[in-house]
Parts: sequence; C-alpha cells; structure tokens
Amino acid sequence: MPYSLKTISKAMQDAWAPDGLNLSERLHNASSRVKNDVSEAISDAMKKGQDTLATAKAIFDGYGGNSVISKAELPYFLEKLRKLPIPLPNDEAGKDMLKYQLRKVRRLVEQETTPGLRAAYGELIDAIEKSNTAALNHAIYVATQEKARYHAERIARTERARAYAEGEIARHMDVPDVVAFQWKLSTRHPVVDICDVYANADLYGLGKGIYPKDKFPHLPAHPHCICRIKPIIEGMIDTASAKPNIEAGGLAYLKSLPKREQERILGVNGRNLVMNGHASWTEEARGWDGAVFKSRLPVIESLKDYIKNGKINIEDLSKRREFETIDDVRHRVIDYINSPYFNSSYVMRQSMHIKGGKLYDKTQNKSYYSHEIPHADVIKAIQEGVYSGIRFTRKGDWNHKIMVDISPHIGYDVNARRGTKQKTSLATVHVSGKGIHIVPKGSERK
Repeated sequence: MPYSLKTISKAMQDAWAPDGLNLSERLHNASSRVKNDVSEAISDAMKKGQDTLATAKAIFDGYGGNSVISKAELPYFLEKLRKLPIPLPNDEAGKDMLKYQLRKVRRLVEQETTPGLRAAYGELIDAIEKSNTAALNHAIYVATQEKARYHAERIARTERARAYAEGEIARHMDVPDVVAFQWKLSTRHPVVDICDVYANADLYGLGKGIYPKDKFPHLPAHPHCICRIKPIIEGMIDTASAKPNIEAGGLAYLKSLPKREQERILGVNGRNLVMNGHASWTEEARGWDGAVFKSRLPVIESLKDYIKNGKINIEDLSKRREFETIDDVRHRVIDYINSPYFNSSYVMRQSMHIKGGKLYDKTQNKSYYSHEIPHADVIKAIQEGVYSGIRFTRKGDWNHKIMVDISPHIGYDVNARRGTKQKTSLATVHVSGKGIHIVPKGSERK
C-alpha cells in the first residue's frame, strides 16, 4: 500500500504516539534534508513491497555508507562511563569504583532490544574495563553505528505498522457489515505492555479487545508495535450492549494479571496506587492516553468522487467524463496507482500465466512465465511505467491495463491461434479492485 512522497512527508508532521512527538522529532538529526530523505526511503521501500529490514536498510546504509540518518549519540549511561578517568595501576579505590559502574551498565545493556546493540555496547564496556584506548575508539564507532541502525529499524517498523493500520481502517470504516474492530496481539508479541490491555480488556462491553469503529485506539501503540486489526462482522457480537466500560473493564483485566505483569504496565508505585483504590489505572498505565485512532490518509482531490466504503470504484474511475481529456484520465489513474487504495496483490488468475501454476493449461495457448515474477520487481516496473504505459480505449477510457518492462525477467508471448511464441520482457498489467495479474506481451507477434 504505497504512500506518495508528499503523503509520507505530511505524515511525519503528525504525532502518533501518546507523548505527542511526531516522527520528524524522533529522528536523530531532524533537518529538512533528513526528513525528506527518510520519507523518500520509506515511500520507495513500501512501493517495492519490501519488508521491514529492507526498509531499515534503505534508511541506514551503515558503516561508511551514506546513511540517511546520522550516527546516534551513545546512551547517557555509556557516555558517562566513557568519560570516567581510567584508574592508575595502584589506584585500588578507582578500580573498585570503575568495576561498580561497569556492573551497573552491564545490567542496563542487557535491557537493550537488539542483539547488535547488546554486542556493540558489550564491546565498549570490555574496552573500558581493559583500559585499551585503540579498542575503545573502535568500540565507540561500532556502538554509535549500531544505535543508528536501531533507530532506522524502529522508524521502518513503526511506519509500516501505521501504513497497515491506515489501510485496514480505510478499507472497513464505511462497510455497513463491519460493526466493530478487534485489537489482536502479534504472535511475536514479546512482553506484557499496554497492547495487552488493548487486546484483552473489555472496555466497551463488546468482548475482550473489541471496540466500536470510532473508538479504536492508536495503532501502533509504541515503537516496534506489530499488533493487527480484525474487523468484526455483524452477527458476531451484540452491538446493542455497547457502552463505555473503560475504568471497570481495564481494572478487571489488570487484576487478573500476576503482580510482575501489573508492574510492567503500571509501574511499581502505580500498581500500588491502582490496586489500593487510590488512582485510576488510566492515570498510571504506560502508553495509555485514551485517544482514538485518527486516520492520516490523504484526501486526494482527483479520487474523492470514486471512493466508496473505503475502496475505489475502478469502473467509474476509468471512464472519461464529458469535457475531460485523456490527460485528465491519465493523471487520475496515476494518482490511483500512487495512492493507498491501489491493491497491488497478485490475484489467483496470475497462476494461469505461470507454467505449472494451478490454473495453467498448456492446451489453451496462454502467454506464460516459467516462474512467478517477484512481486517487488513488478511493483517497481509499474511505478516506473505508469506515466507512459497506461492503455486507453478508442473512447478515451482507461482499459485497466498498463504496459511495463520487467527486465531482466523474460516471459513468452504465445499466439493463441498458431501456438507460436516469442520471448519478451514487456508485460501487460491487468488491474482490478481485487489485485493485479501480469501477462507477457511482445511488441509484435510471429
């Protein structure tokens, strides 16, 4: 679900986390150039269908490369440790103090969230402990680079999660049969946090983790959040029973947890206050602010008349209106392809054009590929070819097709009547509301 550069740039100005900070403010070096470069990197990676690690790599080239975000400063506790004077050989008190500080820092390092950071910080501590100046300088360099990598991965994961949430909310918000949304934890959810409250507490009398559509919480709830949204269909729940139950529902869930998990959500002091009736859990829960999800999907002027139930009506969008030129239609199609509404997933029909695919039938003389073309390569070809490859009918309507070049991939354009075939890197992309499929198409037939 690709965002345009303009959309990403605008989104970076919007706060998504309860602390009110936006993505731009979270970047280590929030200059206009950095913001623009990061937005471009995220946008390009999403358009190409890349995963989180590939997106992060686009932001952080690392170790001598041209990093989009500058190297990060060392955490405060390591910076303070680095500046401690190295004790002389006969300074036993100084050695004891350094060992004490090192033990404290090692405990803090174990709390870091990535193996790369833990290893880099561990190397730095070892260098300080051994009073090795050369090793210390190298360790500082590696640690700052790893911190920058961590920032890049966090930005990539968070923005992809936000893009996912935008799409799900937009897709189902205006569908009458979808009456609520449910917060679902990822199967890779590592530790108890505010997401467990969102997913397991009955805050609106509809069941655990289920919310009226206009009451769904922030998603992502925090950096690295990979929770998901489940649409609830009419008949699955009794919507007549919906009513705010935030205080009682949240407290009931929290009381069901072991003490250690209560403390992870509320803090040690906060848990004591809440469990003894001296404070509301909503005042103490880390990450809770009570705000509901607000979409930042762009209102694209050329598309707004064609959006219904969170989807684009491609049939209507394709028709040239009275007084419109073909260029008007072309620009509308380009806006659609570059919008979050464009469904770029392969449909089942694609297997009809893959040799050995589920729907492939050699006797039908269908053009084919010997293997499935990587989806990311097709998306890249569409983005590069949309300006010149849009196909129109004689009436000036878009015929739902785009001609692209998927080099270096090769397909076979088969003449349906004679069965002759030719190799080609050209392909016709067939677009529908359900997704896309591509067919080899030579410039001429033999």
